[in-house]
Amino acid sequence: MSRLEKPITTAHNCEMMLPKNTLNFIIFNLYEALETAASKNAKIQIITQKTNLNPTTERKITKLTTYPNFEIKYNLTNEISIIILNQEEVNIGLTDGNEIPNLWTNNPQILKLSQTTFKTQWNNTTTNQNNNNPTEEEE
Repeated sequence: MSRLEKPITTAHNCEMMLPKNTLNFIIFNLYEALETAASKNAKIQIITQKTNLNPTTERKITKLTTYPNFEIKYNLTNEISIIILNQEEVNIGLTDGNEIPNLWTNNPQILKLSQTTFKTQWNNTTTNQNNNNPTEEEE
């Protein structure tokens, strides 16, 4: 995960679609990088699943939500992870339970496809909560 640490720390924009297990992993391993970026007013947007997260992950997300440019939405319905950094490069992975194969690229077509996928999912998510408890409207 060290490949992501420096790019996240120095990012001014970070968009992530992360299944629950990947989010737990990212928060556990890269919390300091996310907090550093957030403290520098980087725009960080995360979409994840509406399921119970690890309690440590929940506490750390609650801390991150105190930063004005940190947003998280709970509406992800797939196992694909996408991390877009500074609208210049993307890391795409598929969580299959055993290994996490991924592709890191700055290919313009793959980047555009990833950005479109993220923006569509973000815009179709109506909630913007600081916790992972869905409201009655979401259920």
